[in-house]
Amino acid sequence: MSIYTQAIEYQYQNQELKGYLVYPTPYIQPLVGLLMAPNWMGIKPSDIDIANEVAAQGYCVFLLDLYGKNRRPKDATQAGEWVSHIKNTEHEVGLLAAAHQALLQQTYCKLDPQHIAAFGFCLGGHNVLEYARSGAEIQAAISFHGSLDSSGLYRMQQFKGSVLVLDGACDPLVPRKQLQEFSEEMKKTELDWQLISYGQTYHSFTEKTANEAGVKQYNEKSSKRAFQSMYELLEDVFQ
Repeated sequence: MSIYTQAIEYQYQNQELKGYLVYPTPYIQPLVGLLMAPNWMGIKPSDIDIANEVAAQGYCVFLLDLYGKNRRPKDATQAGEWVSHIKNTEHEVGLLAAAHQALLQQTYCKLDPQHIAAFGFCLGGHNVLEYARSGAEIQAAISFHGSLDSSGLYRMQQFKGSVLVLDGACDPLVPRKQLQEFSEEMKKTELDWQLISYGQTYHSFTEKTANEAGVKQYNEKSSKRAFQSMYELLEDVFQ
């Protein structure tokens, strides 16, 4: 099996965006398409690495753009400023909807349009959950160490797919009360949902470069378990 990467240019409103399609060849049947939303620093080489690892499992991954073609925050301060214009606004869902459309319209990888899911990290995890709340036509929404608060613009009752939240039990950047609030939100639906919280695990536990003690720390064991949980859900949903 070989893994190919193709830059895809698309638009949201009047903004030029550039994402990356990562897919395996050869394949026989149309592939499941996965939208991948990065953290607040936007697309990075490490995201391409993750997309490659996921594509090697037999998926077509579209790494979406949050900020614009070749536009990346220079540091966390700037990222925070840019995020404030996206998170908990209609733009959060609009950006994912534009990427979803770009994934369906690309001609490099043959997909089943009824077999699409989304996963994201940190801010991207929040993006994916909001996209689900908006009633997006995806079959699964998966969040890795993302915040669980809602904009209030949408209701999870509008979603028809499965939901998987992968959380670090020691994550200081996702207030612990959000887990209870999210659970109460999900209990009001009839969805297939899971909330898994990994012990001794902090924020950004899937990011190999995260090394801020007590705040953001890579955890190899929890990362491996979390990705395995995602693969198991996808296999169950798309079997």
